[in-house]
Amino acid sequence: KKWYLEKYRKLGELYTKKGDSWEFLKGFIRKKGGNYYPINREAEGFVRHYYRRYQQIGGEIWNG
Repeated sequence: KKWYLEKYRKLGELYTKKGDSWEFLKGFIRKKGGNYYPINREAEGFVRHYYRRYQQIGGEIWNG
């Protein structure tokens, strides 16, 4: 809980100062070839898996 509150406080301060959102996001993500991925490797694996499933399911629904 403390970790989340600290992150939201920092995000609020950034928005209050009208700062660049990248200053907050760079602690969590990295840009790789035009895409953004989590810094955490385990989270990146989940994101890649979820996106593949999203593409498969979306194709099934779209193609009826």
